[in-house]
Amino acid sequence: MSTTTSSGAGLLAFRLSSDQFQAYTAEARVEHYAGYEHSDGAVSVSRTHSVLVRGFDQNAVAAIKTANGGKADVLKTSYGPGKSMRSVIRQVEDVLLIPCKHWRLVPRTRLCEEHDTLIELDRAKQQKKPIELLLIPVTALPLYLSKHEYMRDWKRLQPAPASPSARTDSLAQALTTWHLLSPLQDRNWPCYIAQRREAEWNFARLMQHECLSLTTPPFLDKIKGGVEDILKRAGLSSDEQAVIADGVLPQGLEVWDDVWDGLYLLDVTAFTHISSPTCPASLDVFLHYPSPGNMTILYRIHNPAPPESDHLQTHARSHRFYIRCSDEQPHPGLDGWRLFFEMKISEVPKRTRRGTKDVERRTWGLTRENASALHDALFGSLESSVTELDAALLVLASVGFHMRLAPDGPGWKGADGFASDMEGEFKLGKLEWIGANLRTVCGVPLETDKLSMKEIVEDDSDY
Repeated sequence: MSTTTSSGAGLLAFRLSSDQFQAYTAEARVEHYAGYEHSDGAVSVSRTHSVLVRGFDQNAVAAIKTANGGKADVLKTSYGPGKSMRSVIRQVEDVLLIPCKHWRLVPRTRLCEEHDTLIELDRAKQQKKPIELLLIPVTALPLYLSKHEYMRDWKRLQPAPASPSARTDSLAQALTTWHLLSPLQDRNWPCYIAQRREAEWNFARLMQHECLSLTTPPFLDKIKGGVEDILKRAGLSSDEQAVIADGVLPQGLEVWDDVWDGLYLLDVTAFTHISSPTCPASLDVFLHYPSPGNMTILYRIHNPAPPESDHLQTHARSHRFYIRCSDEQPHPGLDGWRLFFEMKISEVPKRTRRGTKDVERRTWGLTRENASALHDALFGSLESSVTELDAALLVLASVGFHMRLAPDGPGWKGADGFASDMEGEFKLGKLEWIGANLRTVCGVPLETDKLSMKEIVEDDSDY
């Protein structure tokens, strides 16, 4: 691969002395028994397979050459059957003397985490060739991901050429990587950069994992289409729309529909990260729709972006556990999560007859102050027509909840509802309740709107 120059400090800036590296490994390499392999013990040499590690850019090539005494630009290591990528990562780390948090190892065709196995192994054995991996500095991840096949249909902008100041100025680095809108100098840009890199990596992994699913790609299209529609109707230029849309990054998604015709969604859990285009801030949005009529949407504001150690733990869990394990899903009041709204239907005994009846409980969480905070985190320094209502609708659309509210321009029917009557929609109760509360907390109520924080609606039929 031809080398390219990535922005930020070179990998060699993080190379440790032998004593420093020994101290680092003694602290960092603590085994965690969480259902993964318990040992990286020796494997018979006859069963190992050769691995070649090449540099993705000039920084990676320089690190490899230094590790090889200034000679070869390829690292040679091995991979044993039944072992995870972690075994290769540790071997490379031992040679480079650079902690693995500063780089990633990936096969040429897929993205891998440390607990994954190398699926290229069987093909490599058949061809009797070594497995080839790329060493990618974390500073070059946005460039690598922008060229990856799983990002082509999502990202609209490519990283700009790095400016000389990007090596020392984190804002300049962020500007060339993600084309921000009217950003201001802030000491928290390094945290933003690290957080957004991780979010883009998780999103690419999601796209790779779900590419063969029958239900997930259509829902991702639903998210993308909803976000683009909200931004277009907000009066933004096409360039501004592209910059903002590139920051909407789904992190985890599970979708089940009615199987027969896909007209209605039966069970959806979605987790999306939104990187601000204007300041070192971000939002997390979580939707849980366990069955028709029941929905909870939560959000979390990071303004400013959290330190790297905090967000890495959050995002490492986001796509693995938040989606697949109800015990690990977020709850209002914990870890910064807040309730946007909740609608639940439960069955209760009838008062005068046998049987049960439905009771719908609606709880509204977004306040006037929270709506302003959402807008400031996303569009604080941007002089545009984007309103607090636009920001709130964007947050909802980022997890596939795409609404149009009354009044919404010429030709609109005038009622609050989903923007599309096409297949793949949620089945919920009174959408006018959501619309009225949204307009009210965002400061643009209609004459008939009133804020309703809690509602209980019972089926009056006891007969």
